[in-house]
Amino acid sequence: MKYVYFGLKEELLKNISRYPKATIKGLRQLLLSCNIDGLPIFRSKNDALWPVLCAVMNITPLKVFPVVLMYGRSKPSDLNFLYDFISDMDDLLLHGIQYGNRTINIKLQCVICDAPAKAMVKSIKLFSGYYGCDKCEQKGTWMGKMTYPEVTNLTIRTDTRFRNQSNSQHHHGKSPFCDLNTDLIAAFPIDYMHQVCLGVMKRLLVTWIRKNTFKLCSRQISEISARLVSIKDFVPNIFARKPRGLEEIDRWKTGEQGNT
Repeated sequence: MKYVYFGLKEELLKNISRYPKATIKGLRQLLLSCNIDGLPIFRSKNDALWPVLCAVMNITPLKVFPVVLMYGRSKPSDLNFLYDFISDMDDLLLHGIQYGNRTINIKLQCVICDAPAKAMVKSIKLFSGYYGCDKCEQKGTWMGKMTYPEVTNLTIRTDTRFRNQSNSQHHHGKSPFCDLNTDLIAAFPIDYMHQVCLGVMKRLLVTWIRKNTFKLCSRQISEISARLVSIKDFVPNIFARKPRGLEEIDRWKTGEQGNT
C-alpha cells in the first residue's frame, strides 16, 4: 500500500483561508464532515484508491478537500492509514485550531461511509451478519437474506455501549475512532444511497413492475415511463443522469432511483 497524509490541520487552514475574511470573521466553531470509501481505478484490475475527504459543513459554498490518500491492490488489510488523521482530529477536538489571533473550536459532525466501509472503519460486523445492525442490538433472522424484523422493545446502541462492546458479537475489534470524543453511533449516519435509493426504492419499483400480486398494468407502466422521459429536457445540468423509462430499471443508477 502507498500512503500519503496531507495533514488535517494544514489542509483545514488552507481550505478556510480561501473564503472571504467576512465569512470567517464571526465563526466560533467549524463543523467537520469526513468521508471514507474505496474508489476503483481500473476495470481490469483490483487496484483501488482509498481517500479520506473532509468538508466544513457550516461554511458555504461547501468545499471538499483530501486529507489522506492510500493506494493499493486490494481493500486495506488494517486501519493504519487512519491513525495520523485520528491523532490530528483528536487534537483539534480538544484544542481547536489557531486561525490568526484567535482559536476556533472544532466539532466532528459526521463520518459518511457506505455500509462496507462503515463496517471496516468501525471494526464491526457487516449488515449481512446476525448482529450487523449498527442502530440496535437485535439478532438478525435469516429469510433468504438477513433481516431485522423486530421494531419494538429493542436495545438501542449507544456510544457508551459501543465503546464498552456490550454486544460483543457486533465487534471485530477496537475502532480507531474510539480515540475521539464523539458519539460513535450518531456520528455515523445511515447510508442513504444503498439503503434508500438502491435498496427500498428499487425494491418497490421492481415489485410494482414485475411481481404479479402488486404489478401495474402495461398501460400504467408505459404512462409512467413516458412521463419520466418527458421531463428529461427540464432536468438541470447539475444532475449527472437524465430520467429513463421503467423498461431500463435494471440499469438505473442511484440518482435515478432517488429522483423517482
